[in-house]
Amino acid sequence: MPTRGLIGFIWKDLFRPWNIHKGVDIFSGTEVGKTPVYASYDSYLTRIADWKSAVIIRIPAHPLKPDRQTWTYYAHMAEETGHYLVAVNFPPGTSEVLFR
Repeated sequence: MPTRGLIGFIWKDLFRPWNIHKGVDIFSGTEVGKTPVYASYDSYLTRIADWKSAVIIRIPAHPLKPDRQTWTYYAHMAEETGHYLVAVNFPPGTSEVLFR
């Protein structure tokens, strides 16, 4: 898991009519901006220029299926005020930076 916390909505939960959830939400219960988030495996980070509170992490060789790569999306990393909490060394527009 990329961090410690309680699992909220999970993959394919129906949390609004006709809207299937497409991820796993983890609620840390810690103070805003204090929850460490880690790559699930050595990977490459991309932060699309207009994505303020989300990143894409590409694992080039899945640890259990080395012939396949895996893409994970880390989203909603922001305060209620809209201030985003992605590390400053990964600014918007970052592409394919090794992340361990």
